[in-house]
Amino acid sequence: MEMLNLGKWNEQTIESVRRVLQEANLPCIGFSMVFMEPVDGQHAMFKFKTFLAFDPENPVSAEDRQRLEDAFEQMAGYVELIMNDKVLQS
Repeated sequence: MEMLNLGKWNEQTIESVRRVLQEANLPCIGFSMVFMEPVDGQHAMFKFKTFLAFDPENPVSAEDRQRLEDAFEQMAGYVELIMNDKVLQS
C-alpha cells in the first residue's frame, strides 16, 4: 500500500460530508466513519467510529440511543467485511 497523504484524504472527507449535509437539507442524527490503518504493503485494518447527535432539548431515551448505536455498528461491520475482502483480493 502506497504512502497516504493524510491531509488530502481528510480534506476530501470533509468536503464530502459538507456536500451530503447541504444536499440532504435535513438534520443529521448520526454518522459512522471508517478509518483505514495500513498494516503492510498489502493489508489494512479498518476501524469504525459512530457519532450520534440529538436535540439537547429533546434527547432520545437511552434505549433508543443504544438501538441506533447497535444499528450503526452492524452497518460498519458490513463495510468491514466488504473492505477486507477487497484488500485481500488486491
